[in-house]
Amino acid sequence: MSSVYNYHQYQQYNSKSPSKPLVITHFPNPYPPPQPKQPNPTPKQDPESIKIKTNTTIPTSNPQLLHLHQQNTRIVRIPRLTNTDIPQFSNLLPGEDPEDQVLNPDPHNHVNHHFQPRFNFQNQWFDTTSISPLSNYLTSEQFKKIVDEVNLYLRQMYEPRSWALLYMVLNSLSFGLINGLFDVDKVAFGKLQRFVEDLNLRFESGEFGSGKDGNEKKNNKDRAESHGEDNKIDERTIDGDNCKLLSLKGVRLISPADNGFLSLDFEIPKPVPEMVVQVVEDK
Repeated sequence: MSSVYNYHQYQQYNSKSPSKPLVITHFPNPYPPPQPKQPNPTPKQDPESIKIKTNTTIPTSNPQLLHLHQQNTRIVRIPRLTNTDIPQFSNLLPGEDPEDQVLNPDPHNHVNHHFQPRFNFQNQWFDTTSISPLSNYLTSEQFKKIVDEVNLYLRQMYEPRSWALLYMVLNSLSFGLINGLFDVDKVAFGKLQRFVEDLNLRFESGEFGSGKDGNEKKNNKDRAESHGEDNKIDERTIDGDNCKLLSLKGVRLISPADNGFLSLDFEIPKPVPEMVVQVVEDK
């Protein structure tokens, strides 16, 4: 993937270290929380609430719930590529572009290439490089695989096809019958939406990164006592990286259709000082 300017990030004055400006790498979450898929309520059920497997009742129209969700989550935005006419997104994790010398002056000399929550600004934790908190949840290979899959479906939706003229002629002669029976764009869009839904389910269940998605070994040790339930260490040792990434529970890929394909957004738990990725000592 060629270098791309990440226009979603910017520098901010750092009052605690004026010579090292902060880099804003995550943003407020404008998206509502995901709603569990449930059958239609029976007459005896409360239509204002839904039940999930944990026996917790969550009001579907509770503004306090929406506010709480937005307070406890943030968005990392992945930029669109500028050298293509169709929506395509960078498959480089923020901060990995070797030519990004403005927001990441020394990308090869940062601690393990992971986000370090070192400075608090407006009740949010940031660092002085363009490495985002997403690097504490996904490896470069995992991230590339996800974005490449999204880009593939987008190409199927938008790229001109050699048989498009014949398709339009036949569709006109059949008074739209062919388009109603088999709409290529709708099929590709459906694939994209199902991919996003399935990926988020794998994030939540812990299946992603359990050996089926990259060179990983996963030990299901609960570190909630020291890191909190939302940011517990998942003990995923990445071959060649010697680090323990954070649990993917709470991470969600937002469908690019939800923001007009302007960016590829990842929802993450709000960064906290305890979310530092641990280094595995060689034995």
